[in-house]
Amino acid sequence: MKKNIVSIAFWAAFLVFSMFVFFTKVLYEDSDATTEKREKLNDRVKEYTREEFDELVSDRLGLAVLVNKTSLGEMNNAERLRMLINQYKGNDRYDTFSRDEIEKIHKESVIKNLNIVYENLNDYYGTFLWNNSKVAYQYDDSSKTFKYTGVLGHGGASRGNISHKELVSMDTNGHTYTLKYRYIFYNSTGDGPSDVTLYLNIKDALNDNNAWKYLPVGADNSAHENEYINMHYNEIRDKLPIYTYIFKVENGSLVLTDFFVINP
Repeated sequence: MKKNIVSIAFWAAFLVFSMFVFFTKVLYEDSDATTEKREKLNDRVKEYTREEFDELVSDRLGLAVLVNKTSLGEMNNAERLRMLINQYKGNDRYDTFSRDEIEKIHKESVIKNLNIVYENLNDYYGTFLWNNSKVAYQYDDSSKTFKYTGVLGHGGASRGNISHKELVSMDTNGHTYTLKYRYIFYNSTGDGPSDVTLYLNIKDALNDNNAWKYLPVGADNSAHENEYINMHYNEIRDKLPIYTYIFKVENGSLVLTDFFVINP
Protein backbone atom coordinates (compact mmCIF):
# COMPACT_ATOMS: atom_id res chain seq x y z
CA MET A 1 0.00 0.00 0.00
CA LYS A 2 2.78 2.33 1.01
CA LYS A 3 4.58 1.51 -2.21
CA ASN A 4 1.48 2.45 -4.22
CA ILE A 5 1.16 5.73 -2.37
CA VAL A 6 4.83 6.51 -2.92
CA SER A 7 4.53 5.58 -6.59
CA ILE A 8 1.46 7.77 -7.09
CA ALA A 9 3.14 10.68 -5.32
CA PHE A 10 6.25 10.26 -7.45
CA TRP A 11 4.36 10.25 -10.73
CA ALA A 12 2.21 13.18 -9.62
CA ALA A 13 5.32 15.19 -8.75
CA PHE A 14 6.93 14.18 -12.05
CA LEU A 15 3.82 15.27 -13.97
CA VAL A 16 3.72 18.64 -12.21
CA PHE A 17 7.42 19.16 -12.88
CA SER A 18 7.05 18.21 -16.54
CA MET A 19 4.15 20.63 -16.98
CA PHE A 20 6.16 23.37 -15.29
CA VAL A 21 9.14 22.81 -17.59
CA PHE A 22 6.88 22.68 -20.67
CA PHE A 23 4.93 25.87 -19.97
CA THR A 24 8.06 27.73 -18.86
CA LYS A 25 9.72 26.82 -22.15
CA VAL A 26 6.66 27.83 -24.19
CA LEU A 27 6.28 31.15 -22.38
CA TYR A 28 10.00 31.86 -22.71
CA GLU A 29 9.99 31.12 -26.41
CA ASP A 30 6.82 33.20 -26.92
CA SER A 31 8.44 36.06 -25.03
CA ASP A 32 11.56 35.77 -27.17
CA ALA A 33 9.46 35.69 -30.34
CA THR A 34 7.50 38.77 -29.25
CA THR A 35 10.71 40.60 -28.43
CA GLU A 36 12.20 39.60 -31.77
CA LYS A 37 9.09 40.81 -33.62
CA ARG A 38 9.20 44.09 -31.73
CA GLU A 39 12.88 44.54 -32.54
CA LYS A 40 12.23 43.85 -36.21
CA LEU A 41 9.40 46.41 -36.18
CA ASN A 42 11.62 49.02 -34.56
CA ASP A 43 14.31 48.30 -37.12
CA ARG A 44 11.88 49.29 -39.86
CA VAL A 45 11.36 52.77 -38.33
CA LYS A 46 13.87 55.01 -40.08
CA GLU A 47 15.64 57.56 -37.93
CA TYR A 48 15.52 60.98 -39.60
CA THR A 49 18.30 63.51 -39.16
CA ARG A 50 18.33 67.22 -38.52
CA GLU A 51 19.61 67.81 -42.06
CA GLU A 52 16.67 65.90 -43.56
CA PHE A 53 14.17 67.99 -41.61
CA ASP A 54 15.99 71.21 -42.50
CA GLU A 55 15.45 70.26 -46.12
CA LEU A 56 11.80 69.35 -45.54
CA VAL A 57 10.92 72.73 -44.03
CA SER A 58 12.83 74.59 -46.74
CA ASP A 59 11.62 75.60 -50.17
CA ARG A 60 12.16 72.11 -51.61
CA LEU A 61 8.68 71.11 -50.45
CA GLY A 62 7.44 74.62 -49.94
CA LEU A 63 6.68 74.09 -46.28
CA ALA A 64 7.89 77.63 -45.71
CA VAL A 65 4.36 78.67 -46.67
CA LEU A 66 3.32 77.62 -43.18
CA VAL A 67 5.23 80.51 -41.64
CA ASN A 68 2.33 82.71 -42.77
CA LYS A 69 -0.18 80.51 -40.88
CA THR A 70 -1.01 79.75 -37.27
CA SER A 71 -2.16 76.18 -37.92
CA LEU A 72 -1.97 73.43 -40.55
CA GLY A 73 -5.67 73.81 -41.27
CA GLU A 74 -5.18 77.39 -42.49
CA MET A 75 -3.21 76.24 -45.51
CA ASN A 76 -5.61 76.46 -48.43
CA ASN A 77 -5.92 74.17 -51.44
CA ALA A 78 -3.98 76.44 -53.81
CA GLU A 79 -1.05 76.55 -51.39
CA ARG A 80 -1.02 72.75 -51.07
CA LEU A 81 -1.14 72.40 -54.84
CA ARG A 82 1.69 74.89 -55.32
CA MET A 83 3.82 72.93 -52.88
CA LEU A 84 3.39 69.75 -54.94
CA ILE A 85 3.91 71.44 -58.29
CA ASN A 86 7.05 73.18 -57.01
CA GLN A 87 8.43 69.81 -55.94
CA TYR A 88 7.66 68.27 -59.32
CA LYS A 89 8.68 71.11 -61.58
CA GLY A 90 11.85 72.40 -59.99
CA ASN A 91 13.50 74.74 -62.47
CA ASP A 92 11.73 73.25 -65.48
CA ARG A 93 8.23 74.63 -64.96
CA TYR A 94 7.36 76.28 -68.24
CA ASP A 95 5.46 73.54 -70.03
CA THR A 96 2.37 71.31 -69.87
CA PHE A 97 2.27 68.48 -67.36
CA SER A 98 -0.29 65.95 -66.21
CA ARG A 99 -2.36 65.68 -63.08
CA ASP A 100 -1.13 62.08 -62.73
CA GLU A 101 2.41 63.34 -62.15
CA ILE A 102 1.26 65.57 -59.30
CA GLU A 103 -0.89 62.82 -57.81
CA LYS A 104 2.15 60.54 -57.60
CA ILE A 105 4.04 63.20 -55.68
CA HIS A 106 1.05 63.80 -53.43
CA LYS A 107 0.87 60.11 -52.45
CA GLU A 108 4.51 60.15 -51.38
CA SER A 109 4.63 63.64 -49.87
CA VAL A 110 4.48 64.77 -46.24
CA ILE A 111 1.03 66.27 -46.95
CA LYS A 112 -0.47 63.06 -48.36
CA ASN A 113 -2.98 63.15 -45.47
CA LEU A 114 -4.40 66.46 -46.80
CA ASN A 115 -6.94 66.55 -49.63
CA ILE A 116 -6.09 68.21 -52.94
CA VAL A 117 -8.56 69.73 -55.42
CA TYR A 118 -7.09 70.22 -58.89
CA GLU A 119 -7.77 73.72 -60.19
CA ASN A 120 -6.22 76.77 -61.89
CA LEU A 121 -3.23 78.27 -60.10
CA ASN A 122 -2.83 82.03 -60.05
CA ASP A 123 0.54 83.75 -60.47
CA TYR A 124 2.81 82.95 -57.56
CA TYR A 125 6.41 83.20 -56.41
CA GLY A 126 7.86 80.32 -54.40
CA THR A 127 4.92 79.29 -52.25
CA PHE A 128 3.32 82.74 -51.91
CA LEU A 129 0.57 84.15 -54.10
CA TRP A 130 1.95 86.95 -56.25
CA ASN A 131 -0.87 88.16 -58.48
CA ASN A 132 -4.43 86.96 -57.87
CA SER A 133 -5.68 88.38 -61.19
CA LYS A 134 -3.48 86.26 -63.47
CA VAL A 135 -3.59 82.49 -64.02
CA ALA A 136 -0.11 80.93 -64.05
CA TYR A 137 -1.19 77.33 -64.69
CA GLN A 138 -4.48 76.61 -66.48
CA TYR A 139 -6.01 73.30 -65.43
CA ASP A 140 -8.04 71.34 -68.00
CA ASP A 141 -10.19 68.75 -66.26
CA SER A 142 -11.08 66.93 -69.49
CA SER A 143 -7.45 66.14 -70.34
CA LYS A 144 -6.33 66.32 -66.69
CA THR A 145 -3.38 68.55 -67.54
CA PHE A 146 -1.85 71.82 -66.36
CA LYS A 147 -0.68 74.27 -69.01
CA TYR A 148 1.72 77.11 -68.27
CA THR A 149 0.27 80.44 -69.47
CA GLY A 150 3.49 82.46 -69.61
CA VAL A 151 2.79 84.86 -66.74
CA LEU A 152 4.57 83.19 -63.82
CA GLY A 153 7.02 85.64 -62.29
CA HIS A 154 7.67 88.29 -59.73
CA GLY A 155 9.16 91.26 -61.60
CA GLY A 156 12.66 90.74 -60.20
CA ALA A 157 11.61 91.30 -56.58
CA SER A 158 11.63 88.72 -53.79
CA ARG A 159 9.42 88.88 -50.74
CA GLY A 160 8.99 86.83 -47.59
CA ASN A 161 12.09 84.68 -48.04
CA ILE A 162 13.81 82.96 -45.13
CA SER A 163 17.28 84.39 -44.61
CA HIS A 164 18.16 82.53 -41.42
CA LYS A 165 16.70 79.57 -39.55
CA GLU A 166 17.57 78.15 -36.16
CA LEU A 167 16.54 74.67 -35.05
CA VAL A 168 15.47 75.34 -31.47
CA SER A 169 14.76 71.69 -30.60
CA MET A 170 14.11 68.28 -32.14
CA ASP A 171 12.30 65.68 -30.01
CA THR A 172 11.41 62.16 -31.08
CA ASN A 173 10.11 58.86 -29.73
CA GLY A 174 10.96 57.05 -32.96
CA HIS A 175 7.52 57.47 -34.52
CA THR A 176 6.77 61.16 -33.86
CA TYR A 177 9.12 64.08 -34.45
CA THR A 178 8.51 67.54 -33.00
CA LEU A 179 10.68 70.29 -34.44
CA LYS A 180 10.80 73.93 -33.42
CA TYR A 181 12.37 76.65 -35.58
CA ARG A 182 13.03 80.37 -35.42
CA TYR A 183 13.29 82.36 -38.67
CA ILE A 184 14.48 85.72 -39.92
CA PHE A 185 12.95 86.89 -43.21
CA TYR A 186 14.15 89.15 -45.98
CA ASN A 187 12.92 91.08 -49.01
CA SER A 188 15.17 91.98 -51.94
CA THR A 189 14.68 94.26 -54.91
CA GLY A 190 15.98 92.18 -57.82
CA ASP A 191 17.30 88.90 -59.18
CA GLY A 192 20.90 90.06 -59.25
CA PRO A 193 22.86 92.05 -56.65
CA SER A 194 20.33 94.10 -54.72
CA ASP A 195 19.47 95.74 -51.44
CA VAL A 196 18.17 93.46 -48.68
CA THR A 197 15.74 94.28 -45.88
CA LEU A 198 15.52 91.99 -42.84
CA TYR A 199 12.33 91.32 -40.84
CA LEU A 200 11.59 89.48 -37.60
CA ASN A 201 8.26 88.01 -38.74
CA ILE A 202 6.61 87.04 -41.99
CA LYS A 203 3.71 89.53 -41.82
CA ASP A 204 6.08 92.47 -41.66
CA ALA A 205 8.09 91.05 -44.56
CA LEU A 206 5.02 90.56 -46.76
CA ASN A 207 3.72 94.05 -45.94
CA ASP A 208 7.10 95.83 -45.93
CA ASN A 209 6.53 97.08 -42.39
CA ASN A 210 8.71 97.39 -39.26
CA ALA A 211 11.96 96.39 -40.90
CA TRP A 212 14.65 95.16 -38.52
CA LYS A 213 17.53 96.22 -40.76
CA TYR A 214 18.00 97.65 -44.25
CA LEU A 215 21.25 96.53 -45.89
CA PRO A 216 22.19 98.29 -49.14
CA VAL A 217 24.18 96.31 -51.68
CA GLY A 218 27.88 97.06 -51.45
CA ALA A 219 30.67 97.49 -53.94
CA ASP A 220 31.29 93.75 -53.82
CA ASN A 221 27.65 93.11 -54.95
CA SER A 222 26.63 91.78 -51.54
CA ALA A 223 24.37 93.08 -48.79
CA HIS A 224 26.15 90.91 -46.17
CA GLU A 225 22.93 89.91 -44.40
CA ASN A 226 24.44 86.71 -43.00
CA GLU A 227 27.27 88.59 -41.34
CA TYR A 228 24.86 91.12 -39.87
CA ILE A 229 22.54 88.42 -38.53
CA ASN A 230 25.42 86.49 -36.94
CA MET A 231 26.67 89.63 -35.20
CA HIS A 232 23.28 90.72 -33.81
CA TYR A 233 21.23 87.50 -33.53
CA ASN A 234 21.42 87.21 -29.74
CA GLU A 235 19.93 90.69 -29.43
CA ILE A 236 16.67 89.70 -31.13
CA ARG A 237 16.54 85.91 -30.70
CA ASP A 238 13.92 85.97 -27.92
CA LYS A 239 11.71 88.30 -29.97
CA LEU A 240 11.22 85.72 -32.73
CA PRO A 241 8.16 83.43 -33.00
CA ILE A 242 8.77 79.68 -32.66
CA TYR A 243 7.32 77.62 -35.51
CA THR A 244 6.46 74.05 -34.46
CA TYR A 245 6.16 71.17 -36.95
CA ILE A 246 4.97 67.71 -35.90
CA PHE A 247 5.70 64.75 -38.17
CA LYS A 248 4.67 61.12 -37.72
CA VAL A 249 6.13 58.04 -39.35
CA GLU A 250 3.26 56.22 -41.06
CA ASN A 251 3.86 53.15 -43.22
CA GLY A 252 7.55 53.91 -43.35
CA SER A 253 7.33 57.57 -44.41
CA LEU A 254 6.88 60.97 -42.80
CA VAL A 255 3.53 62.76 -42.61
CA LEU A 256 3.05 66.32 -41.37
CA THR A 257 0.25 66.02 -38.79
CA ASP A 258 0.29 69.37 -37.01
CA PHE A 259 1.73 72.87 -37.07
CA PHE A 260 1.43 75.86 -34.74
CA VAL A 261 3.24 79.07 -33.77
CA ILE A 262 4.40 80.12 -30.31
CA ASN A 263 4.65 83.90 -30.20
CA PRO A 264 7.19 85.61 -27.90
